[in-house]
Amino acid sequence: MTRNVYGALVLNTDQLMFVDVDRKEQPKAASGGGGFLGSLFGKPKAPEPAPADDQIEVIRRVAERHGLSARLYETAAGYRVIVTSAPFKAGTNETEVLLAEFQADPLYMRLCRLQESFRARLTPKPFRIEYANPPVEFPFETPADQAKHDRWVAGYDAKSAPFATCRLMETIGPAVVLPEFDEMIRFHDHETKANRPLVLA
Repeated sequence: MTRNVYGALVLNTDQLMFVDVDRKEQPKAASGGGGFLGSLFGKPKAPEPAPADDQIEVIRRVAERHGLSARLYETAAGYRVIVTSAPFKAGTNETEVLLAEFQADPLYMRLCRLQESFRARLTPKPFRIEYANPPVEFPFETPADQAKHDRWVAGYDAKSAPFATCRLMETIGPAVVLPEFDEMIRFHDHETKANRPLVLA
């Protein structure tokens, strides 16, 4: 587990493949619920499920062609895939080819290669929930910096509560999950609120 530069929690794995796929046509709004005024005067409303598009079909075909079981999630900007039936190593030729076939985000592929791990953001991007980025950067130089960061985390957690990071859409293939992946997938789904009807952020 790490916290990225804008404060979101990230799950890092060495063999459980996550795939980040950006939607070709971005939605007009990810936060829903009427934006800032909606957040003041009522809870955000969960949006209608996104209509199926060609990218979903690409993801299904790639998984089926390679005989993989996968879980498909919707995110605020596209899709997330978890390959559950086989281990992979970030940065290898096999992995790079498969990520490219899934049409993974190039920046995501580069990060996986550089960090030699797969990544999945567990909590919302602050700008999507109308919250500021962290006021100080790690490592903290003084106890006061640590205290500022702790206050930011408390506010961020409270502001994040009505939002989910992804939503489980379907299981592709025969639903095989390697035993060593089961706990991480359950942790991912719990932390992202993937099975709750919340606004994606």
